[in-house]
Amino acid sequence: MTWLALILNLFGAGLLYLAHPNQNWLPRALPGRMRWPAACLWLASLLPWCRAFGFSAGPAAWLTASMLVWATAPYLGWLRLARLTAADSAGPLHR
Repeated sequence: MTWLALILNLFGAGLLYLAHPNQNWLPRALPGRMRWPAACLWLASLLPWCRAFGFSAGPAAWLTASMLVWATAPYLGWLRLARLTAADSAGPLHR
């Protein structure tokens, strides 16, 4: 049950991040209509968290996993962009 909660949470929070206009992973943000399925996945992950850890620790685990995605996603996008920029500036002989 914990794995289901974690997978739903990561996918839902990740899609919410990718649907935001300020995301830096994709050239353009996902369309606005993708926010509703992302929010549904994210909210649906609350029930397995509550079943696994109870109604006091479940929401805390839910929010902690969400914060993990939302805090690391911009830095991972920045790292990806830095590597792509370094590979492009190195030239064809250094690839």
